[in-house]
Amino acid sequence: MNNQNGIAGTTYASATGNVPWVISRGAEFDVAYQGIPHTTIHLSGAWVDAFYKEFPDSGKANELNYPGSPAYVNLTGKVLPGAAKFSLDAGAEYRHPIFSNLEAHISFDTIYRSTSNLDTTLSEHSWVPGNSITDINVGIGRSDGLFDVSVVVKNLTNNKVPVTLEWSSYEPAFSQWYGLQVTGHFGK
Repeated sequence: MNNQNGIAGTTYASATGNVPWVISRGAEFDVAYQGIPHTTIHLSGAWVDAFYKEFPDSGKANELNYPGSPAYVNLTGKVLPGAAKFSLDAGAEYRHPIFSNLEAHISFDTIYRSTSNLDTTLSEHSWVPGNSITDINVGIGRSDGLFDVSVVVKNLTNNKVPVTLEWSSYEPAFSQWYGLQVTGHFGK
């Protein structure tokens, strides 16, 4: 018998909807500090413990699909796809008046995520290492926020870790780019 793709045999699929039971628990924090003149520092993070409490009949990862292998695999107790154990976001902004209604500013933001598997079947080929992305912004603008010109750098360290990595799909890392950002508000 052929399946809909014209391939002989039976095909199994794993989908989020056929998981009987998952557990996701954790803790998060978010703090900001403004005790240094003209400076704001922020730090937030999370610890997540997300796993399949029960998933005895998951579709198999592509590398497990060989002749004579069982139709399903048991993912009970395994970490959920995309669930990084730790994440952290740290940044700071410094703003300083330079004229009566203008201020210069510089800021950075770094996001870190620990190792995670991005495939719904938890393929051994879909693990991505812990990584971070840093963005910076340097500019000058009105102190009332009505106009600002900034040079922006996204992915300053040129992180190459993919956004999605599965046997059937791939989304590359966020590109490093530089730009000029102009913002303003005119009228009432």
